[in-house]
Amino acid sequence: MTAVPADSPPPPGPRPRLLRRLGWGLVGLALLVPVLAAIAWIYRLPLAEHVAVQALQRAGIDAVTLHVEEVTPGRVVVTGVALGGADGWQVGRIEAALDLTNLAQPRLRSLVLSDVTARAAYGPDGLDLGALDPLLALGEGRASGTTGPPPVDEVKLERARLLLTTPYGPLELDLDGVGHPSATYPNANARFVLRGQGEEAAGSLSLRMDETALRVVLDSNSADDTLRVAAEIDPRSHAPMKLEVVAELVDVARLARFLPGLGALSGGMGLSLNYAAAGPWQGELRLTRLTVPGSIRDLDGTLSASADPATLQTGIVPVTGKAKATRLALSGTMLEAADLNLDGTIVFDPAGLGLLAAGDGQALAPAGVPLRAAELNLALVGTRLTSGALRGRAPRLELALGTTGTWPGLDIAIRSGHLAFAALELGSQARSAQAVRLDLGPAQKAPVRGPGDALALGFTVNAATLALEAAGQRVRLGLPTLAASITAGASLGLHVEGCCGTIALAAPKVDGTGLGLTLASAADKLLTARFTLKALTTPWTVPLVADGNFNMAGAGLRFDGTVTGPAGLVLATVAGAHDLDKAQGFAEAKAPRLTFQQGGLQPGQLSPLLAPLVANVSGTVAAEAALRWASGRTTSSASVLAEDLSFTTAEVPVSRMNTVVAFDSLLPPTTPPGQKVAVGAVTMGVPLTDGVVDFRLVPGAIAVQSASLGLAGGRVSLSATRVELPVQAERLALAVSGVSLEALLKVANVEGLSGDGVLDGTIPVDIADKALRIADGRLAARQAGVLRYTPQTYPAALQGDDERIQLLVRALRDFRYDRLGLGINRETDGEAVLALSVAGRNPAVLDGYPFELNLNLSGRLDQIVTEGLAGYRMPDDIRRRMQQFGNQE
Repeated sequence: MTAVPADSPPPPGPRPRLLRRLGWGLVGLALLVPVLAAIAWIYRLPLAEHVAVQALQRAGIDAVTLHVEEVTPGRVVVTGVALGGADGWQVGRIEAALDLTNLAQPRLRSLVLSDVTARAAYGPDGLDLGALDPLLALGEGRASGTTGPPPVDEVKLERARLLLTTPYGPLELDLDGVGHPSATYPNANARFVLRGQGEEAAGSLSLRMDETALRVVLDSNSADDTLRVAAEIDPRSHAPMKLEVVAELVDVARLARFLPGLGALSGGMGLSLNYAAAGPWQGELRLTRLTVPGSIRDLDGTLSASADPATLQTGIVPVTGKAKATRLALSGTMLEAADLNLDGTIVFDPAGLGLLAAGDGQALAPAGVPLRAAELNLALVGTRLTSGALRGRAPRLELALGTTGTWPGLDIAIRSGHLAFAALELGSQARSAQAVRLDLGPAQKAPVRGPGDALALGFTVNAATLALEAAGQRVRLGLPTLAASITAGASLGLHVEGCCGTIALAAPKVDGTGLGLTLASAADKLLTARFTLKALTTPWTVPLVADGNFNMAGAGLRFDGTVTGPAGLVLATVAGAHDLDKAQGFAEAKAPRLTFQQGGLQPGQLSPLLAPLVANVSGTVAAEAALRWASGRTTSSASVLAEDLSFTTAEVPVSRMNTVVAFDSLLPPTTPPGQKVAVGAVTMGVPLTDGVVDFRLVPGAIAVQSASLGLAGGRVSLSATRVELPVQAERLALAVSGVSLEALLKVANVEGLSGDGVLDGTIPVDIADKALRIADGRLAARQAGVLRYTPQTYPAALQGDDERIQLLVRALRDFRYDRLGLGINRETDGEAVLALSVAGRNPAVLDGYPFELNLNLSGRLDQIVTEGLAGYRMPDDIRRRMQQFGNQE
């Protein structure tokens, strides 16, 4: 065991070793911090770029590029900033001066943004800032108390340009300015240049804020135009305390060139708007010789509105307006020398305006004016109204209007009003015979809207009577109550419908009842109409039904229609066109083939004039007609077809008439020469068959060129003659030649009577009082012949023992006549009598003693009609014309 000296120090324990280790650690840390700081300093620029890009991408911005050029404790410089790619926002240089005296509350002494190019779009959904929209959304969604960006003493904008896309065209705004957002009283000043469509405007903008108000002043001045906006806004409530807007444009064409959507405007315009706290809002729009090509020319007027704040909070704004223009035009309708007066109130939704709201984004959202209703009185007076070929003198429109809905989609209703004209003209052929006034009232049904219609005006046109003159004809038109609406959107729309009106013509007297009308305009300058007439009465027809369509584009009018008779029978179709400016046009009518039959359809069922004239009608008829007018002259033509037409007129049966008659005029009815009618048979005392009549119609008469009909193997002819119309009293001398006595006696149907010979002569026909008679027609045998009478049973007058009667009976068995005559008589009742007179002898009786005999014959004279029709043959030229009917262009 070794002894330890008493004064030796004790051996070391565990605590000193720990301290030594801690000391070495602190030395290592002290050496590491400068090393890490040195590394961070060396790589400060790429690290800063990475942090900035990551932060912007987390904020929702894509395609971020930038270059950190300098980072020092008091200065940061960033260049080549691009947000959202090549079509996004670009900043050439950002320079920030930092104040790090208080690291807990750093601040920016200055922030300079240079060579800025920003892109935005203004449309129906508001302002779209493109690449910066995510940053705005992030700022709006920051929770209360969240630390924001450091305060900035001064912000400077150098060579900044905003490219703004609007519905009216692109705009460029160049801006240079400086602001002090963190000052005791924040303020900003800027100069701007606005460019668009080759025009340029420059001005200044200043903002000042203190404890009482935010003051904004915008000034833009040029040699001709002035714009000044001065506003004071409560910084706490954001409510306006004072507002003054003054704008004077010597020529609004510059504004229209800035905003092409306004059209090619010209003229002057002034605007003033004033408001002071607790005072009324006052606004006025002044127009000086405003012209919109094709719509307005030289419009002078003022529109003013005024409302106190309490009234404005309810959304009620009184308005008044006066205007005077040389011409107002809308969709082809022009009002000349027009004066306009307007007064009333407009009601809107104040909360919906959004113009004074804070931070809700509505201030830049053009969703439309939140108009709820309006009560307006409108008076419009002019010297002349023109709409296509419609011309009205001294038009006057007075209306009391009300509205519902919001714009777009606004409905306007006419509560009361009237439209009046001193006179109306439709082209050069129709005009009103007196002053015209149409009373207007509230709509009876909802307006007929089309897709995209922003405005609808509904009203009722009360029933009215119009006296018109058209081409020398007086027309009285009883308009029914009409439900009407006018809509406006991409184009002007018009819809009118109503029933039941009347129409009347003085001479000839034509009356129509149950007039229904539907009228619409599907696009600008295009008018379509459909009409119905439930009962059309004329002197010539039974009541008819007419319906059709009109289409008008500019001065061009096209129409078509159908006329129907009893039981819906189509009697005619009509089509045509008219040029209202040139006063020329045409109409074509076609009557389809109508088949008449005994016991069925008869002409008297269609026209009361025909009922006493024709009966027992069978066969087919058709017609075509054309009417043309130009330069005050009217021409007409027609073709009428009759196919196998049989009828009885004036107690005279007519069978199988075939013809196509061509008219070269309808007023009066005339034809060219050479019209031919083929007739199977005509029975007027004697049966005439297989006839052809060559004629023409001349004014007031029928000119017969020739007529030829068959009679018992011979011919009956009429030489050229003229029959005056209407027929009062006429005598026609029919020449008869070559009639077979044998055939004629066979028709008389007297048992046992026969003979031979050829007869000639004349048959006079008297026409009077719509009846026909034959008086003293005379036929005579050309030469001697034989007459035989040998019945099986003699009549009672030839029976008995009287010697004279026995001699007569014996003589007639083989009577050799030297002279034979036949008298023909027919009364208007249709009965015909043949009086036979002969002179001759029988060689076997009294050695040829001469006898003179007179016999009255009656029998079935119409039998020859049937026999004659069996051999009836239509002439080839008539057959050809009938085949061509309806195929002519």
